[in-house]
Amino acid sequence: MITDEQKKKPNAGLWITVVLIVVLVGYPLSFGPACWWFSNPEPHSRGLAPRCYWPIGWMAANGPEPCRHAIRWYALLAIDGVDLPTDLNGSWTPIFRGPRGN
Repeated sequence: MITDEQKKKPNAGLWITVVLIVVLVGYPLSFGPACWWFSNPEPHSRGLAPRCYWPIGWMAANGPEPCRHAIRWYALLAIDGVDLPTDLNGSWTPIFRGPRGN
């Protein structure tokens, strides 16, 4: 027989759901702030986004046009430029705000 105390305990299914939500929502949402955090504060210069964001960087360079524009807009929301990683081998794509970029 299942007691009331056992019903209230979180089980593995709950924790798997929580982790999936954090990963699927948190990872893309953290991309913009990571770009801003690692950007170079000097005007007209750029920094390197963390390499763990290479899937998003790849989409910004090679994905469908609406995805490219949305990713670039979010990455450049608070900065003028950043280099996005596009694979795990060290390829980077520079993006800029204004006439040099999108």
